[in-house]
Amino acid sequence: MRVARFPTKLALRAAIVAAMGLGIVACGGGSDIQGSGSIGNRDGAEIYRAYACDAERYASVRDLRMYQVVLEAFVDGDTTANYNTGLGSSDHRGDLQGVIDSLDYIESLGVNAISLSPVFESVAMPGQSFFVDRRDATGYFASNYFNVDPNFGSPDQLRQLVDAAHERGIYIFLDGAFGHFKNNAAAYPSPGGLSVSTTGAVEGEFSRRAVYPQDLEFFQAVASYWITEFGIDGWRLDRADQIPVGALGEIRRAVEVAADRTDYEFAGTPAKSLGFVVGDVYEANRASLSAALYGDADQPGLCSAFDIPLRNALVQSFAIDESGLGAPNAENLRIGFGIEEGSFQYPDFAVPTNFLTNHERVRLGDLLQRGNLSEPVDAEYWQRIGAAFETQAAYSGPSSLYYNEELGAELDGFDTRVDCGLDGGIGLNEGTCDDFVSRTQARVDGVNIDLSDSQYAEALALKGAVGELNILRSQEPALYRGTATALTVDDTTLSGGRVFAVLKSDGSDRIAYLVNLSGSVKNVSFSAGALLTSTPATQLLDLQSGREEPASNGNFSVALDPYEGRFLKAVAP
Repeated sequence: MRVARFPTKLALRAAIVAAMGLGIVACGGGSDIQGSGSIGNRDGAEIYRAYACDAERYASVRDLRMYQVVLEAFVDGDTTANYNTGLGSSDHRGDLQGVIDSLDYIESLGVNAISLSPVFESVAMPGQSFFVDRRDATGYFASNYFNVDPNFGSPDQLRQLVDAAHERGIYIFLDGAFGHFKNNAAAYPSPGGLSVSTTGAVEGEFSRRAVYPQDLEFFQAVASYWITEFGIDGWRLDRADQIPVGALGEIRRAVEVAADRTDYEFAGTPAKSLGFVVGDVYEANRASLSAALYGDADQPGLCSAFDIPLRNALVQSFAIDESGLGAPNAENLRIGFGIEEGSFQYPDFAVPTNFLTNHERVRLGDLLQRGNLSEPVDAEYWQRIGAAFETQAAYSGPSSLYYNEELGAELDGFDTRVDCGLDGGIGLNEGTCDDFVSRTQARVDGVNIDLSDSQYAEALALKGAVGELNILRSQEPALYRGTATALTVDDTTLSGGRVFAVLKSDGSDRIAYLVNLSGSVKNVSFSAGALLTSTPATQLLDLQSGREEPASNGNFSVALDPYEGRFLKAVAP
């Protein structure tokens, strides 16, 4: 069943596009579109031109609800397009047709964007090892950046996917590694004749690092090509820290220029490509992440990056992280949300993207088992995962859902950490290394699994709850764009900070989010004045259950079940 669309959101997007004054320009025929001059010169030193973040564009992406798909591990929809090898435990037969076949399911999750792992062609080289064969299936060490890998399908299938998604009101993003490539990539130039460098440092077997600024124009051409030729809406940049901050800004400029020239129908309404770029980096320190990807006002890089510090705080609060650290306390989440003094550390223009898992992180279900906290047969397993999703939904900015996290997915029989470099290749062969273990076989209701079977009752319930959270988030701007401040509450059970409370404010709207980080019932109270409304609120409306919580003598008292999160909207008289 398809979820209802919200015309007001489409009207808002159209208004933003109109306000930006974007002209209608026909798509180019494979030309190399870049910004207006990629390299500048100041005081005799070669530098990258500064390109400020477009505040209106990035205001429009705060409501993104992405579904991340690892293509080769997803669904086999085309028996003629298979890798049959790869990293992780799937059968490695996923393809573009499998994503097309899964669009009803994906749409039912309330998402409005799909982010695909790289579709680029990886061409085998003489003498390459079986590990390189597997790495080819990821697309992250590409040979031909201008062709769809036949093992994933055809260019026509990608166009079909993009068009079908746009018809449903779903954006499509591609993933790209623009900081490294396969050694034979120089043999596959852009349509305009640009080629990659051949002098970069070794980056693993049969691959090398990109050289900047030498490779900038090539990757500007790549980023532009898939927008103008296929109508995609933007990019996730893998290992974006391998690209200088200034070059990230130049690539972002090329994406936006191409997006502004690309017209299509979006849910029946004329629209332009979104032109969104989000970076990813192995960095849990906000200051270091900011320096590597965001830059500063004088030299902005990206305008959005995956917020790994928030992700780690979420995982530590409801399970443990990959290092074994668990921190189920309110202070940890206040730091994760950036509302503890000095904890945000991102520039003002930053619009962080939140997530729980991706293809490089261990699934939350496996981390729950690794920490001996709960198993899929336990009710607490599902309570903890549900609370993690609720807490993620309370964080402003684009949101990302990794495939099958909505089902509480985990790898059966896996719990302890496996290091590929220390176990003689066993973990690599079985797909149980921490780096690859989340690339499990996808389960898609109505395509390759029937979730109505009683054995999937908990997974089906979680899927429904995640879909409802996404719809709720789309309907309440305070959740996806609101300012977050700490909400001071009194915990009558003296739990030692096991209740996290945050106030989300957008205009006159106030939503208090509270979550219980423990396995026992918690009762909390706070004053109506703490909601910072112009007229003191007389009641709270629970946005999930519809229950009302009236004020008593100017105070609210709220009960929280174990691992329960509640979204409470202030209602004035």
